[in-house]
Amino acid sequence: MIFLKLGKSIKRYLGLYSCGAIILGLVVGNIYQSLFLKPLIPVALLLMLYPAMFDIEIERIKREVIKPKSLVIAIVGPLVQLPIMLCYLRLRNVKKIHQ
Repeated sequence: MIFLKLGKSIKRYLGLYSCGAIILGLVVGNIYQSLFLKPLIPVALLLMLYPAMFDIEIERIKREVIKPKSLVIAIVGPLVQLPIMLCYLRLRNVKKIHQ
């Protein structure tokens, strides 16, 4: 019963919940930059992804299996972007060290 009310509330105010979660994450991450936050990462990810899982439609999943273009982009995109970003960050740190 509580989960249904929470689900409806999240569905109705998804934008506000998302912005609030991002702001809260940035504030807490900047204040507490230590290792004790690492175990909380899976919990934060669950709270972030739970609203998105609420709105899954079986018909859309069937369409994605038949025409997986957006699914392939969603999987391959981060796999291409991440090494480029990590390379950039590593080069930037190397330049700072040598200056």
